[in-house]
Amino acid sequence: MSMAAGALLIGTLSQVLITIRDGWRLASRIDRQWAEEATAVRLVSRLLRASLPPERGGFGARFKGDGDTVEFTSIPSQSAFSSGRMDGRLYLESRQNGSLALLLDLVPRPASPVSEKLVRTNWVVLEDLEKVEFSYFAGSSGRASRSWNDAEKLPDVIQLHADFVDKTRPSLRMAIRLHQTLSGSCVIEWTSLACRPA
Repeated sequence: MSMAAGALLIGTLSQVLITIRDGWRLASRIDRQWAEEATAVRLVSRLLRASLPPERGGFGARFKGDGDTVEFTSIPSQSAFSSGRMDGRLYLESRQNGSLALLLDLVPRPASPVSEKLVRTNWVVLEDLEKVEFSYFAGSSGRASRSWNDAEKLPDVIQLHADFVDKTRPSLRMAIRLHQTLSGSCVIEWTSLACRPA
């Protein structure tokens, strides 16, 4: 009797330990996914919020976007002293398993004092995506557009919508308000990134 009761107890404890282990693995995976998404939101938001308005003639800042790519010139606040203006590009890349990855290229402008090798390009922002869409909003129209080609101004808001291959993960949605409204005669203060008359 005691051996049977011991075997039953050991079997029950084994099942409890397996359940705890599986729960721990699931919690760790979800925690890792949330951390990846939070990092992606912070990075993309900071860079796009610091986008500079396009300059006439196409020789300076630029901003162009469609449903799956955004090209922009930005002054990330954390690198105002070291790198200044940087050209960025958010775009999709197909993976061998059929999923998509959202990548970021970030390159200093040629006049920048930072060397190319100090700046990492091709960061993987998000992986295992099924679909990613960028939408652009202008305050005057109030409607979303799938592309932005205005050579003289930025959209008021950019929205990113990403669906993951894993259907248990909720969709990622973020809306970013671009707030750099600089006149053509503006000089940027490198300490505060404020605009002052030229």
